[in-house]
Amino acid sequence: YNLGVAGLTYWSPNVNIFRDPRWGRGQETPGEDPLLSSKYASAYVRGLQQTDDGDPNKLKVAACCKHYTAYDLDNWKGVDRFHFNAVVTQQDLDDTFQPPFKSCVEDGNVASVMCSYNQVNGKPTCADPDLLSGVVRGDWKLNGLQGSHPSSLMETNLDF
Repeated sequence: YNLGVAGLTYWSPNVNIFRDPRWGRGQETPGEDPLLSSKYASAYVRGLQQTDDGDPNKLKVAACCKHYTAYDLDNWKGVDRFHFNAVVTQQDLDDTFQPPFKSCVEDGNVASVMCSYNQVNGKPTCADPDLLSGVVRGDWKLNGLQGSHPSSLMETNLDF
């Protein structure tokens, strides 16, 4: 039924900055250093999306950099990932949390970016036009899919 053509979306890499060792998914990330995370992100994406003939328009695997952005909490003091609001200064966002994702898009030419469950400064990441259209598509020129984390849009609808 697929006429012999198949594709694979690879929900990786997780390039979140890992600041709090209590986060249960920290082992999936390259760590807390934005420069290291950025280099890791672009290399990971290029490795996954590499093709036999070198044509970047014929992907066998579509990488997805996740979880955009300022996400590193599952459950802490009664606040879960669906209701977490990361209060982050613009400088910390630009210098710490954004570089790995920027590297995925600009240096790795990633096929997709997945927004996260959380809010950043009171706005759900999956519903923030400044982050999605302004930064990812606008400033960084993502030429791919912007996806949402499963059920993050439903949670956004219920809460906001």
